[in-house]
Amino acid sequence: MVQRTEHLLLSFKCLEKKMCFTPVVCIIFGYKDLLTSTSNTNPAETVELFQTLCLYTLIENPVFNSGETFSVDPKAPVFQLREESCVLFESDDPFYNPYGVWRLNKIS
Repeated sequence: MVQRTEHLLLSFKCLEKKMCFTPVVCIIFGYKDLLTSTSNTNPAETVELFQTLCLYTLIENPVFNSGETFSVDPKAPVFQLREESCVLFESDDPFYNPYGVWRLNKIS
């Protein structure tokens, strides 16, 4: 567990080389994991998106609604948030997040 928590904003686990999600440490803070497709984003863009959204969530504690959009800055790509339950892992798996997942779909 310590190994995972020390990389809160920098570690991502890629599944089937098509999806990236934030580490299990989101569970500790009571937040949803982040999930996005890697087919239309480059790795640096994904890291910046996840770091910015995680920091924003930790510092500002905003209320997100499914369908809202997020961007790291006005000139950066826009992602739509869609709330989903955690179906990537079984409920007894350490990576299972009972808070669910924000799926980020790039829309521009």
